[in-house]
Amino acid sequence: HKRSDPTARGESRFHQSASPMMRWTSYLLLICFVFTSSLIRAQEELVDLKQVKGMPEEKTSGNTENSRINLVKYPFIYVHDTLPLPFFDDFSTNRIKIYDAEKTDPNVSLKINYDFSVNGSNPDTLYYRSDTTYSILKTIGGDIISQSNTTLFITFYQDGKVIGYDTGWTNVVTEFDQGTGLVTFDTLLPDFTIINTPDTFCRVADDATLWTPPIDTFDSARAVPFINNRFAKTPLTQGVATFDGTDDRGMPYDISSETSYGLADVLTSKPIYLDSNMENVYLSFFYQAGGYGNYPDEEDSLVVEFFDVLDSAWRFAYKLRPPVVEDSNWTDQIFLQID
Repeated sequence: HKRSDPTARGESRFHQSASPMMRWTSYLLLICFVFTSSLIRAQEELVDLKQVKGMPEEKTSGNTENSRINLVKYPFIYVHDTLPLPFFDDFSTNRIKIYDAEKTDPNVSLKINYDFSVNGSNPDTLYYRSDTTYSILKTIGGDIISQSNTTLFITFYQDGKVIGYDTGWTNVVTEFDQGTGLVTFDTLLPDFTIINTPDTFCRVADDATLWTPPIDTFDSARAVPFINNRFAKTPLTQGVATFDGTDDRGMPYDISSETSYGLADVLTSKPIYLDSNMENVYLSFFYQAGGYGNYPDEEDSLVVEFFDVLDSAWRFAYKLRPPVVEDSNWTDQIFLQID
């Protein structure tokens, strides 16, 4: 969804509701575009189709509800950049993100989350007082000069994000005698003692993927479509996203009952960059029911939702049911305006 600020983010999500008990429950095949209206008439020039022979049948693991800019799968933090417009996916390659980083990967860097910092540093322990403390200077001439100690500017963090600030002063005061050259120290009882217990993460830079798999259980083999070039009839592009209602082993998501019904495969985009000056932004896609798989059941459907960043909620945008008479022809190109 478009926001009033110049750095708005939106996301689009396709999901399938299906009875998942058959090996090939139903097939909904998809090709996707997102663009501004000025590009509609020149759409065939957006991207050259890729020639891919013998593309492996890949399926990505995951499970979804919401997408975020940074996703944490300890000890890795996966960074998700926003997608610029236009973007186009012909599914000739699998561009669903896979959360399988290794610490030695070239796109992985070390990130340490501290509990607090003080004047730009991260000490293990900080003792401080809430009122100004002073140090003493005894000059050669016998004058005594009281000087306030440096103010401590303290920033508190949680999960790498700033959650608060404080100011304080050291509880160690000094007295310097210029005549003798002696320095003495006096340690006052601190008002506060804080300890840093940092967490070390590996920051994974973003890649060229377009879609985020489900994130609440990274290691499940659930809820993402099957990217392939095998199941479309009269394909429009080199590949398709097949919403087959099964995991990467071909098993239904719910095997507890033959009449199980509910959310099946989900395809969620990365956050989309929407400038406040943009007008007439559209999501467009083609859809084929069945293809070379089983035809969708009557109660099956393909639902499109957009994420409302103001309310942090998914909003219904479109619903498509299979034709009553079995028909595996491609639909006309569907256009949905992103408000």
